[in-house]
Amino acid sequence: STADNNPCGFISFYYFTNKERSHVATIQAIQVISTLRGKGIGSLLFKHALDRIKKDEKRLIKLEVVDGNTSAIKLYQNNNFKICGTLPVSFIKDGNSYATLTMYLTL
Repeated sequence: STADNNPCGFISFYYFTNKERSHVATIQAIQVISTLRGKGIGSLLFKHALDRIKKDEKRLIKLEVVDGNTSAIKLYQNNNFKICGTLPVSFIKDGNSYATLTMYLTL
């Protein structure tokens, strides 16, 4: 996504290629430049990804979000994603460990 022809955010997602999981899309990352957060850019990126995934006839979308990232969790829940689990100590950054919530949407 761009604002005034400058990059302001991105979303990345992928599909499994093996037959048994070819119906699954995974949203890997969504990021908006910190100075532009709260302006609906993340919602637009997310909507674009959802539209593309639906067009590609996927049946399930999954993602992980850091537990406590309330704005992201709210965005996902507003788009009907459900929490299905927690991964404790999912990653470590700067010596701090973080849990992630696994969320999904059935299409």
